[in-house]
Amino acid sequence: MHTLSTVGAAPTAVAFDLSSCGIFMGTAIFTFEGLPLVLPIRNAMQKRERFWPLFQPSFTFIVVLFVFIGAAGYLTFGADTPPVLLSALPNTAVANVTKLVYVLALVLSTPLQFIPAARVTELWVFGEKTKEADRVWGTNALRIGEYVCFALVALYGHEFFQ
Repeated sequence: MHTLSTVGAAPTAVAFDLSSCGIFMGTAIFTFEGLPLVLPIRNAMQKRERFWPLFQPSFTFIVVLFVFIGAAGYLTFGADTPPVLLSALPNTAVANVTKLVYVLALVLSTPLQFIPAARVTELWVFGEKTKEADRVWGTNALRIGEYVCFALVALYGHEFFQ
């Protein structure tokens, strides 16, 4: 904010660039990919009518915060702004701690993102009529298999992704 207020907007900042519109859309979708995870929380609530009055202002605040921070970063650095802003941080102790906390948050949120999709896969493979006690080992094997597939895609497919 200091650089933006003293130097002004970067000369390479443009209001709309059609060539980078796809990257913008992908980043916006990635930013809110965890949104479906709120539905199990709502469904588990005893008083569901209290969910939306809390969710709507919280979500609005998060969207406004993301737009403000993204716009400030883009206006400050212009076209040199990388899609993942953490890669542009300097090599300082504060930046390294920030990156470490971000990685830790990603690792700890993986089960939250994986379990809803895994349950859909388990229902597809095992069906609803199977008792949960009867399918524990099958469920564990299926989840391990899914993680192995994801790891293989990450290891061998990384060159196809930015």
